[in-house]
Amino acid sequence: MVKPLLAMLFMYLIHDVVFEQVERASLRMKVVQSADTTRSKECSSSEHRQFDFWIGDWDVLDEKGLLSGTNTVTPILGGCVLKESWKSDTEIGESFNIYDTPTRQWHQTWVDSKGREWVTAGGIRSGAMVLTRTSPGKTNPKETILHRWTWTKVDANNVRQLYDASKDDGKTWQVFFDGRYRRKSG
Repeated sequence: MVKPLLAMLFMYLIHDVVFEQVERASLRMKVVQSADTTRSKECSSSEHRQFDFWIGDWDVLDEKGLLSGTNTVTPILGGCVLKESWKSDTEIGESFNIYDTPTRQWHQTWVDSKGREWVTAGGIRSGAMVLTRTSPGKTNPKETILHRWTWTKVDANNVRQLYDASKDDGKTWQVFFDGRYRRKSG
């Protein structure tokens, strides 16, 4: 009689603990979700909104108009960060984009399923978002490559993304991707 009673008591206590943990986790999730829909006052300046034209669900087309992949860009963390989620037939990648008030620059950290990490910085130039980074050359590590990504709002439903690189400190550029983001309907 004592063993079944102890077993029932134990199950009751375990149920109570598990229920409390689930309830706390649910509350934490609601707080996180509400933080994403409420704009943080710390990130409400016009500079923090400069890249908002990129927010949305996109089909990304290459230079020939063929589908390269899809991209979803969403504000997170109270609107302080833009999270990019890219998917194509050959890779999956994500980036986190934030305006850094002390440096007055935008920063992007990109990681992908090919094991690459790109950390870029920059800002608005002539109405376009331009982020750059340098890296050593693939075949000549003493060579410095300047990489540049440029996003230009064409209209409310189209954004152009240009990725080019220079081996001569920006004197000449080679285009690697000239894509069009087309907002998905619906």
